[in-house]
Order: sequence, then C-alpha cells, then structure tokens
Amino acid sequence: MGQLNGKEDLGAVVTIVVDEKTGWLTLVMDPAKPKPHYWKFPGGKVAQEDIVQAHPFDDELTADNAALRETKEETGLGVQIIKRLKPVQKRGHTLYPRIGLANFEELVAAGEEGEIVKAFSLEEIYELDNFMPNHIPFLEAMLAFLDV
Repeated sequence: MGQLNGKEDLGAVVTIVVDEKTGWLTLVMDPAKPKPHYWKFPGGKVAQEDIVQAHPFDDELTADNAALRETKEETGLGVQIIKRLKPVQKRGHTLYPRIGLANFEELVAAGEEGEIVKAFSLEEIYELDNFMPNHIPFLEAMLAFLDV
C-alpha cells in the first residue's frame, strides 16, 4: 500500500458475493455517480479502520476487513471470504478482489450511501448492457475458481 497525491493510499477492494443457496450474485449501482451508471460488484477504498493493529503490515488481512465492511455497507450482507484473487495494480494503487459467500435473505434494497442493490443470476449479468467492463475479469476469475 502506498502514497497517492501526498495522501496514504491503502488501495481498494471489490467483492464478488455469491448466494450460498442459489449461486446468484449481488451487484450494486450508484445513481449518485456520474453517468453512465453501471452495475458492479460491491467494493470501495480500504480505510485506516480496516488495519488489524496486531498485524499492521498484513495488506491481505487489511483488504479482507475492507471487503467485509464495504460489502456490509453497500448490500447489508455479512460475507464469508472464500478466495483472495490476485491483487491488481490500477492507476497507482492496488485493487484487492475477493470472492465471498453470503445468505441473500439479508440483502437490502439500498446501501448506506444510496446504492441500488440487486441479486442477479449469471445469465442476467451476461445480458446486462451496463455491467461494469472493468469487473468482467473478476467475474471470469470467479467462474474459473468455482469451475462453472
């Protein structure tokens, strides 16, 4: 984790959340962001609060905490992380992708910051014309990991 514009950049997380019962995936859309609006996997910036004080240099553990926090804030779901995907360097910071399982009975309709939240089947995601293009590699990595 490094510096960006003079401020500490702890990276970002993205979590592919799979319903443990149906295999569906949860996506969020933030209507407050500039257009075009995309459906994407939950995620966001890693924060100081995500650092485990007993292991302050364990970036992967910090990213796990951020993934759990961001997913809860955006979807209402408590997630069990089942796979850490290889970190990706993107525009000077690190993106930590995760795959997690959750019970979608806890899924909310709107996130804490007004994100629209919805569960999609894999087929529905492939039919979306506004799925975040940058998230396609994460979807493919999840499919390869789950051998779908």
